[in-house]
Amino acid sequence: MRLPAIIAALLVPAAAGAHDFAFTDVRLELRADRTWVADVRCDVDALALGVSSTADSAALAAEIEGLSPAHRDALVARLASLLERRIRVRFDGEPVPFDMSLPERGAARKPGELPTALGLVVRLTGRVPDGAGEVTFFASRAFAPVRLVLVRPGEAPGPVEVVTSGAESRPVALAGERAAVTAVETLSRFTALGVTHILPYGLDHVLFVVGLALLSPRLGPLLAQVTAFTLAHTLTLALSSYGVVSLPSASSSP
Repeated sequence: MRLPAIIAALLVPAAAGAHDFAFTDVRLELRADRTWVADVRCDVDALALGVSSTADSAALAAEIEGLSPAHRDALVARLASLLERRIRVRFDGEPVPFDMSLPERGAARKPGELPTALGLVVRLTGRVPDGAGEVTFFASRAFAPVRLVLVRPGEAPGPVEVVTSGAESRPVALAGERAAVTAVETLSRFTALGVTHILPYGLDHVLFVVGLALLSPRLGPLLAQVTAFTLAHTLTLALSSYGVVSLPSASSSP
C-alpha cells in the first residue's frame, strides 16, 4: 500500500451513524468575577445512557426523546451525578464543586448533522476558591483524550494541551506568566496517547499490521509499509490534536 492510500484510509470515518469523537474538547474559562465555566464537548446522549459513543446516534436520541419528561429529568440528574465522579476541576490540588447544564439540549440541528436529544456540550460552572494559585482539569477514562484550552481573564485562549485519557492536565497559574511545556513532557504525553490509541482502542490498526505480515513474504517491504503507516498516522493525529486540520468524523452524516 502506498503512502497516499494509507493517509486516505486513515481519514475514513469510523461509523457513519455515530457521534464518535476522537478527542474530548474542553474550553475552561476563568472569569474576572472569580467564577469558571468549562464547556465539555462529547456525546452527551451516549454518556447519559451509559453506552459507547460508537452507538447509533439516531437510536440513542429516539430512546431519550421517548422517555416521559420526569424520566428525562431523572436521566439528566444521573448524568450530573456521573460527571461529579468522573470530572475534576482542581485549584491548588483540591477539587471544587460545580453545577451542570446542557446548553444544546433541544436545539435544532443543522442539515446533515446527526440527531441528539441532549446536545453535544456539557457546561460546568463553579467558583474559584479565594487565594487559589493554579488550576488543573481531569477527566476519567470514560472520556476520549482531552484537548484542553484554558482562558484566563483578559487574555486570548491559551495553547491547546492534549491530555491522555484518564490523566490530569498540567497546572496553569491563575495569574502571571504561564509555565512553558518542556519537550520531555510533550514527548511523554504523545507517547502515552499513541500507546493507548493502539491498545486498547486501536485493535483495527493491530489487525492491519498483522494482515501486512501475513501477506508480505519479505521483511524489507513489510517494514517500509508499517513505517509509512505509522508516520502517516502520527502526522494526522498530531495535526488533528492541535486543530491544524479537522479530520472527518462520524458526528455528521455522509
